[in-house]
Amino acid sequence: MPTLPEGNTLLTWQVPEYQKYQRGKIWYASFVILGLALIVYAVATLNFLFALIVLICALVIVMSTLREPGTLEVRATETGLAVGSRFMPYRSMAHFAIVYDPPVKNLYLEFKDGFFNAHTSIALEDENPIEIRNLLIGARVKENLDHSDEPFFDLLGRILKL
Repeated sequence: MPTLPEGNTLLTWQVPEYQKYQRGKIWYASFVILGLALIVYAVATLNFLFALIVLICALVIVMSTLREPGTLEVRATETGLAVGSRFMPYRSMAHFAIVYDPPVKNLYLEFKDGFFNAHTSIALEDENPIEIRNLLIGARVKENLDHSDEPFFDLLGRILKL
């Protein structure tokens, strides 16, 4: 594998940009009814900003439905993880957890600093979780053994197909 400024690449795999769910007619009908109800409520309470936010959220969902997710390459190097063009050095990671309970197969990272960049989730796809765990432990990233379940908002997003 090629040598990069981040060090030698030790492991690579491909992940989709985002999870694309199969949604049926009932899901779309519920989505439209809920969206319209929220807009009516926002207008009735003169909360036009909320109505705008609902419309923007609806637009994002519609656009993500029409577009196929791209593929990102994940590279584990000697000094960090690269997801697409974003590089995350091991030294900036506070700890990691691997949740491998199909259909959930994710690597969760928490960083030492950075309010907006505190948590990251990376799909493992068909990669061996033990190999990734050993690589991170070898890089002296602490494992969070208390984090054994999918985070609530990830679970909610998967259930609601968002």
